Amino acid sequence: MSNRERALELLEQIPASSLDASIDESIAISEKEIEEGADLIPFDDAFVALKEKYFG
Repeated sequence: MSNRERALELLEQIPASSLDASIDESIAISEKEIEEGADLIPFDDAFVALKEKYFG
């Protein structure tokens, strides 16, 4: 069994309500950070650096 197949198998075992709660919590945290003026630039810089490193 490949890692991908194993990961999918494990994901299927997680109750949908748990995933929904986790997603809702992540959205709430993101919204709070945006409201508080979180600096999103470092993520963008990191993304650009990785993109340039792997894709030129």
